[in-house]
Amino acid sequence: MTTSATLINCTVSGNTNSNASGQGAIYVQPGVAQTTLLLESTIVSGNTTGGNPSDITGNAALSTSSGNLVGSGGGLTNGVNGNIVGVNNPLLGPLANNGGPTLTMAPLDGSPVVDNGRASAAAPEVTVGGSSGAYSLSYNGSSTSPLSFNASLAAINAALNGLPSIGGAGGSVTLVGSSSDYFVIFGGTLAGNTLPLTATGFGGATVQVATNDQRGAGFPRVIGAAVDIGAVEALLYTPTVTNATTNEDTQTTSGLVITTNAVDAGTTTNYQISNISGGTLYQNDGATVINSGDFITVAQGAAGLKFSPGANLNSFASSFGFSAQAAVGTTAVDLRGSVVSASIIVNPVADTPSVTNASTLPNTQTTSGLVISRNAADGAETAFFKISNIQNGAVFLNDGVTPVSSGSFITVAQGNAGLKFTPTSGFIGGATFDVQGSNDNAGTGLSPIATATITVATVNPTPLQVGTSATLNRQTGLFDLSVNVSNTTQAPINGFRLHVDYSSYVGAYPSLRLQNATSLANYPDVYVDYPYPVAVQGTVVMHLEFYTSNRLFPNPFTPVLTVTTLSTSQTPLPNPQGIQVGRIVRLPDSTILLEFPTTPGLWYRIRFSNDATNWFDSQVPIQASGTQTQWIDNGAPLTSSPPSTVPSRFYYVRQIPTP
Repeated sequence: MTTSATLINCTVSGNTNSNASGQGAIYVQPGVAQTTLLLESTIVSGNTTGGNPSDITGNAALSTSSGNLVGSGGGLTNGVNGNIVGVNNPLLGPLANNGGPTLTMAPLDGSPVVDNGRASAAAPEVTVGGSSGAYSLSYNGSSTSPLSFNASLAAINAALNGLPSIGGAGGSVTLVGSSSDYFVIFGGTLAGNTLPLTATGFGGATVQVATNDQRGAGFPRVIGAAVDIGAVEALLYTPTVTNATTNEDTQTTSGLVITTNAVDAGTTTNYQISNISGGTLYQNDGATVINSGDFITVAQGAAGLKFSPGANLNSFASSFGFSAQAAVGTTAVDLRGSVVSASIIVNPVADTPSVTNASTLPNTQTTSGLVISRNAADGAETAFFKISNIQNGAVFLNDGVTPVSSGSFITVAQGNAGLKFTPTSGFIGGATFDVQGSNDNAGTGLSPIATATITVATVNPTPLQVGTSATLNRQTGLFDLSVNVSNTTQAPINGFRLHVDYSSYVGAYPSLRLQNATSLANYPDVYVDYPYPVAVQGTVVMHLEFYTSNRLFPNPFTPVLTVTTLSTSQTPLPNPQGIQVGRIVRLPDSTILLEFPTTPGLWYRIRFSNDATNWFDSQVPIQASGTQTQWIDNGAPLTSSPPSTVPSRFYYVRQIPTP
């Protein structure tokens, strides 16, 4: 009696025989020549007899059995003909619904059966059907139009390649042969497989070589590099994830979409997220945090995730990303496939740099200051500074010669060396230019603006005679000369002394004198004092009264005017200890209101300090109109700066003589 068995793409596992002296899962009767067992791409492992591994009793066909995994018995040699022998745990899942009409045991991740089967077991399926006069060709559910018995090779080839399941899927077939005896040669993922189409097949028979595994349609025999050993192919779970790009300190707005593997048969339900680096990962809402080790749903992955890089980090010196792995649940044992990683590029954006201010005299280039430094949060990625909005002068490199035009870029080293500034001819006041950090000299990653201020000031206030002739008052015999004195120094002053040198006119006008001089009338240095504070760029109008006994006056009259500052106010105070302030209130706009008792018609001045040690007078005196007076500090010209710009500010009020 001849007894033969051929197992191709089969799985024999999980069977038990409680009889310790019994046979294995497959028994090959020894000593019977006609008894043969041919195995191809088949698993026979994980079976026991009496609790011990017992898979094949007897020997399989040694020379023709190939691409199998056998635990014990069978006589096959490990490594010969692609056989894997001695593996008692093939890493198969339990008998379960893995898709298709029947229960199966699916290979798990890491199973040695994956991609180790024989190619012949994965031959493609082409069905030839019809009558002797006409026939059609079918592949994976799509069929050609009817072909005649004597159709040309080119017509058959074109018909096959027109099937969406072959040509439309990126594959191809080629026919070779002559007359009605052809061979279909497959390309693409089915390369290396051939199928004969003969006249017999055209005559109404069906030629079919299975390409689906035991689960049927939708489960191709080859998933991966090659056919798997066993009845079913291991599903591919490794997902794909798109990368993303964003700017420093900015959450991503696109990318980071996780997509299931197309051949996971819809069994992926979740992804585990891990290896989050360089920042914080969120769901698509940009608010729900995902931690390393968390599971998210397939829908959440498909919606795309969001990523916020760590503060001041960028791809110049840091790495950003995360990993994802498919899962069929939300525990570690549910993980499937390989881990994939998403890469996130974070473009550097410079933070606001710092720049020191400078001061100089009119028509004089600066000699120090204007040193530009990178923000401490930035590194070598901030390699340039942009210079723009230059006001009231010109900017030069540290050599004082090489100009820096508005809108141009300098290197960090050039900025660190300090720039030079030449004010516009005759300009007095505050000159400025803007500075921004940049990744390159094209403006990539520009920072917010920092502004450099150059104070162009004189050593002493500047006098300006208004008009070149005097006006005579014939009733008093006096004539007035108006002089504007501007505080063109770089700081507020407590007062000034206006020196009036008219000595060149005395020879012709011996009785000429300055009637309202603070100094003695015949004092060699004739001057008038203004003992009140003057803010930067503040201007005081001085009226000089001159007298001659014969009422004859020089015309034009241009005495030499010079000004020196007074170190302190030299006017005696009626109440040097100040007046008690009744109320101090910080208003909603961060200005400060003072309320204090006053006498109507009298004059008062506010003194202020930022440290209770160095005191300054407010520029503008106050004449009281009632018994209570209110005064609001909102910065210049009343005080040097708004109170909101300093940590603290102190005040007291004093009565002063009539200005």
